[in-house]
Amino acid sequence: MKKKFLVIGFAVMIIAVITGRIFSQQAIPSGTARYEALGYNPYIMDAAIDLDRNPAWGNKYNNYSFGDIGRYSPDTYILTDGTSGLYIADSNYRLRDQYLGVNFRLGEEWSLGVILNKAEGEIYNSDMRVYYTVLGNETPVAPFKAIVAYNTSTNVTLGFAPYIAYWNYDNTETSQLISSSINRSTSAIGGTFGILDRMNSGWTEGTIGLKFNNYSFDSTLNGKTTTYENDGGLEFNAGYRGWYRIKESKVNIVPYVNFGIFDWQATQTPNTINLASESNWWKLNAGVGINLPITEDGMFAGGISGGYQSNSLTVSDTSYSGEMKYELVTFPQFNMGLEWNLADWLQGRFGYSRAIIRSTYKSTATLSSKYYDYESNRTLSSNPDQTLTAGLGMQFGGFSLDGLIGERFIQQGPNVLSGDSNDLYGVVSISYNFKRY
Repeated sequence: MKKKFLVIGFAVMIIAVITGRIFSQQAIPSGTARYEALGYNPYIMDAAIDLDRNPAWGNKYNNYSFGDIGRYSPDTYILTDGTSGLYIADSNYRLRDQYLGVNFRLGEEWSLGVILNKAEGEIYNSDMRVYYTVLGNETPVAPFKAIVAYNTSTNVTLGFAPYIAYWNYDNTETSQLISSSINRSTSAIGGTFGILDRMNSGWTEGTIGLKFNNYSFDSTLNGKTTTYENDGGLEFNAGYRGWYRIKESKVNIVPYVNFGIFDWQATQTPNTINLASESNWWKLNAGVGINLPITEDGMFAGGISGGYQSNSLTVSDTSYSGEMKYELVTFPQFNMGLEWNLADWLQGRFGYSRAIIRSTYKSTATLSSKYYDYESNRTLSSNPDQTLTAGLGMQFGGFSLDGLIGERFIQQGPNVLSGDSNDLYGVVSISYNFKRY
């Protein structure tokens, strides 16, 4: 698998070098690998991240293809006690979180693109997934997002990105003794609206996103139907980011604000046990940082931010009622990244990400007139395993290969030093700029 991947990668690189020389393209490094290598940094410009978050960037990064080849993930297997384990051998090499996007210029005012296989929405991440997985449903497949951008004036661009992902399974069985059918489905349908306003001293952008997350399980046995599904499931997100240059300097001030809310309720029809379950969360994050060039070959970006998140779950039936609430206050959170040219075709990256988190967990319950209260408070830090990150980017003509250097490679070194087969990259992104200059 690795050898095949390397052969394909070198072939793409050679083609990119040849076409790059013909058309004199300039590579635009971008992707998850670059973003994480620079400390999960909200204070940088990144073509792939910006296009995915705000479709209004479509008229900036046009005639451009991008995506993630993926991140390393070993095979899983089931142990005899029913738990899952991991294969460690490199022969079981797998990649996950893969996606691909491309964006084209259409005339003077329009651009159109697509992003394929990018999982988005709470249908993939929230506690809703626990409910429908127990029923035997799977996550939506073949996610599809379109990118449409239009210049309303010289400085203002509007964007719209419709999104759809869907999965279903139907099964019927009929005999002299039994008649049954099962219908399962999960879906995420919605879109993102974006605006980009360019000014002499920088730019301002805003986004609003809506997604409807739904699952359904219908089981019919001898004419009697039971349905499990969700009410609600509307996910709302809004964001703002600015990029403002300080007068008579090369320093850019970069503020941002993100807000999100999501709620849903699990339902059963007929509800023979009078069970009710409702879940909701909301979150707010904001920060401010700087972005500035370091000599002629480098860039530094960093800043401080904070946030609040509240998650609650309420469950009740005829004799029991309970509520669990989880609150997170994050402050301060530091994100810093340094990028510089090691050569004309090679970039080095270093990042730092660290946060202090204060969590509060509260649980109340009533069972047959007896009550129970519980509360805990903790102060902790973000995952120390990903505090420091490093990466490399390689550009050939309009082609860019960007990677987050794997922890094993840093710790043990290449095979010539350690004798072990260690992966250079833990995450790999790829892009190609086929715009003529």
